[in-house]
Amino acid sequence: MKNHRILTTVAALGASALVLTGCSAGVSGAGYDGKVTIDFWSWAPNTHQLVDVWNE
Repeated sequence: MKNHRILTTVAALGASALVLTGCSAGVSGAGYDGKVTIDFWSWAPNTHQLVDVWNE
């Protein structure tokens, strides 16, 4: 029973480490200038006004 609890704890810690590694920022530098382009499509009218406010 004790070995089962230890194995479960180790497995949970390993899974948590994998999830947190996926959320890391990665290597900085390497040509990143801070600008990002997102293509946004919408069927709603006047969405460009919302996008303009977002980009301010």
